[in-house]
Amino acid sequence: MIPIEINNRPFASDLITGLMMPDGIFEISLGKMRLNAHFTNSGASILNTLNIYVESASHPGIVFTPVTHFITSLGVGASILQSWEVDISTAPSGTHYVSFIVENPEGRQRIIKKIFVTKISFNSANHTFLAETPEGKIAVRYREITEVNKNKCCKKERIKDNDDLTYTNFFENLSYTFSLGNKKVELCPIFFLPLDLETGWVPNPPYEGQYSDLPFNDPWWKVVIAIIAFLLLVAAAIVEATSGSGSITATAGCTSTPSGVCGSGSGSSPIAAALVAGAAVVAGIAVYSDKRDLHRIGQDKTMPDKGEFTIRENMSSKIKYIDNIEFGKPFTVRVDWKYERVTRDINGIEKSYFHSEVTQNQNVHLLSKYVIDAPDIVRTYKKESFTVKASFYDEKNELYYGKQLFVKCFLVHAESEKTIDFVLQDNGKNSDKIKNDGTYTGSYFFKKNEGGRWKIYVVAQDVNNADENMTPEEAAQIIGGIVLTNQLSISFSGGSCPLVPDGDVEVIV
Repeated sequence: MIPIEINNRPFASDLITGLMMPDGIFEISLGKMRLNAHFTNSGASILNTLNIYVESASHPGIVFTPVTHFITSLGVGASILQSWEVDISTAPSGTHYVSFIVENPEGRQRIIKKIFVTKISFNSANHTFLAETPEGKIAVRYREITEVNKNKCCKKERIKDNDDLTYTNFFENLSYTFSLGNKKVELCPIFFLPLDLETGWVPNPPYEGQYSDLPFNDPWWKVVIAIIAFLLLVAAAIVEATSGSGSITATAGCTSTPSGVCGSGSGSSPIAAALVAGAAVVAGIAVYSDKRDLHRIGQDKTMPDKGEFTIRENMSSKIKYIDNIEFGKPFTVRVDWKYERVTRDINGIEKSYFHSEVTQNQNVHLLSKYVIDAPDIVRTYKKESFTVKASFYDEKNELYYGKQLFVKCFLVHAESEKTIDFVLQDNGKNSDKIKNDGTYTGSYFFKKNEGGRWKIYVVAQDVNNADENMTPEEAAQIIGGIVLTNQLSISFSGGSCPLVPDGDVEVIV
């Protein structure tokens, strides 16, 4: 048996923005996504001539594009990230399993890992998002959001031939493939943060006692809420770019729009939309706390009587952002929330239990600093490669290394805003010289028609590294997919919030 392991849960990345989904969860409404997994050499010697491919999935609605990755060698303790395109548009929500095969002349190893799949829909009649999980359904309604004084960052040209998009039809069929076909559209990011929202949890089946199962028996409810926020902003970016109207008032239930929030990052590249969506995710995760989800605290505080079954839970949240929203920084949010548990006994009598409090939480997905090393000039006529090296330090000033991060470099052309992206790894392979030394490295060879100045963005996201032997309560406290690098800050004092690149490079052809 080949000593290869997948220690972290395989995770989803979005084809539209290129980012990892919140906690790496797959979302059916997006249709095609990428499945990513870190393969680690857990043996005592170098592994050579490895072939890695996906053998099968536990449901026929999970369809992979067949690709076999060939790895010449993998050092002891080194991890290599591999990915596959997957279509999950016809899969049911729930916990599924993927079988990977690793083989070389010495043997063959099968590795079976679980993935989580949600299904989110939008009801335009009551402006409510509904997310399906095996343990129940989560409903989210935005009652009040911030208004964004957005920059005019996109060309206001409609897609012709009946391809106009609105929020209503986009959210009823979020799939990028199905909604847009093979068309390429610019993404013009607009930004919002929720100020007042309602969430509801309908367990399946109703449960007796104080506590329900967690969604997927792993993540908190707030992770699913974060996926909805991510989808909403990606949809907004596409609608803004294709129709010139990014308003969500008519379809997302906005009842008021306070002013004073800065504009979104300028530009119409996927990375702009990605960072705006990522900011909503990190803010939402901070609101509901990593340590214990507010829905769980509500269950803590409301003990039903014996013989009662909880049939639904409701929560309303009024949110105040104390500090600017900054990736990798300990910003503070305050939430005034009210929780209701509704039970029914064997005689059909319903009863409600209530709890309310004001909590103040901080973002705990932190970096103390990060360092980027990249050339200022690349000459294609000399066949020079563009090689980026990056190091990331946690809140204790200790280096992240190996499979602890998902790192991508985004290159955005200063004039055309064409975007190129590639992965950086710390595994001693290709342009990376030393495995697990905390230097994530990746390279790209510019083509002759790609001359000019390019902006450089190196984006790092943390990875869910929960041990499979943890209890659901323990595993739920570990959340991945949060952006750590600070190329965008959302302020509440007006003005604009430009994207800040990590550098630029002049490509001479």
